[in-house]
Amino acid sequence: MKKQFKQAAAVLLTACLILAGCSTAPSDEKKEDGKKDGGKPLIGVLFRTLAEEKWTKEKDMMIELADKEGYEVVFQSANDDVSKQLSQCENLLAQGVDALIVLPVDDGSSEPIVEKAHAEDVPVISYDQIVLNADLDYNVTFDSTEVGKKMATYAVEKAPKGKYVLLCGGQASNNATLIKNGWHEILDPYIESGDIEVVYEQYCENWSPEIALQYAEDALTANNDDIQAILCANDNMANGAIQALTNKNLQGKVVVTGQDADLLGCQNIVNGYQSLTVYKPSSALSQASMEAAFALIKGEDVKTNSTMDNGYKEVPTVALESFVVDKDNIDDTIIKDGYQSKEEVYGDKN
Repeated sequence: MKKQFKQAAAVLLTACLILAGCSTAPSDEKKEDGKKDGGKPLIGVLFRTLAEEKWTKEKDMMIELADKEGYEVVFQSANDDVSKQLSQCENLLAQGVDALIVLPVDDGSSEPIVEKAHAEDVPVISYDQIVLNADLDYNVTFDSTEVGKKMATYAVEKAPKGKYVLLCGGQASNNATLIKNGWHEILDPYIESGDIEVVYEQYCENWSPEIALQYAEDALTANNDDIQAILCANDNMANGAIQALTNKNLQGKVVVTGQDADLLGCQNIVNGYQSLTVYKPSSALSQASMEAAFALIKGEDVKTNSTMDNGYKEVPTVALESFVVDKDNIDDTIIKDGYQSKEEVYGDKN
């Protein structure tokens, strides 16, 4: 496992380093020397929320990267409000940003952000979740379908028969749908054979742990607590499901999945309450996105390793690798990588 993780990490590092490697002449005078009005190049970042640990960590990483390279970066958090994110886009454009990085609130309603940015000759990079139906410049992400497949594959190895609950992310997120598709790609043959029965399947608005708690309680009650696995789209939602299981004295007895390697998710794993998290190294995502912005401001091309269809075109994409982490390899992945500390994850168990 250690060797596999090191090899995958090397692939990630290579993907990030190649981003700045393909130079062309500046595309217009505005981008000459990568500056506007003689000041430091300015990168605007629109995040759907900063209420989740993952995004606050990545914000800090992006600020550090920009400062190191002599760029300024300004963040706006929309608190999952589509109209607010559009207003924040207008605000950043008014500030004279040279490039825009967007983690959209609603993938399918964010086309105006790209249109407004392009009207000001500002390139747009999708971050983690692709903006749909827009003339997007670049996309930096993890393969969410593959994330879903990894969760479901692990689940069926632990619980090849029985009743499953599927708690999807927010319906406004294309990533939530892709994860769900990945789940079904693995589960459907088991469903067709009758080995697995999906007894409850719902989207949870805004990836809410409170809604996940409610739905998990509903599913448990409707099935007399006879549930073998609860697939959750992220660690926050998994914690909601774990609360529902704890209320029934079932914690640690049901397979529970998540993603993002949040501290609480990691603690739930070492305590035996959560089966796995899918670790998507934030350092790779942050670096790849910022390197793409640096290159675009300099008038250079971004070297990519994939494309993704967003309904408008095949968007040049930097696709990064994710990792399944459980109690057996958490020390050699998330903790060794420095994403979470051993002291915080294990607490008194350390």
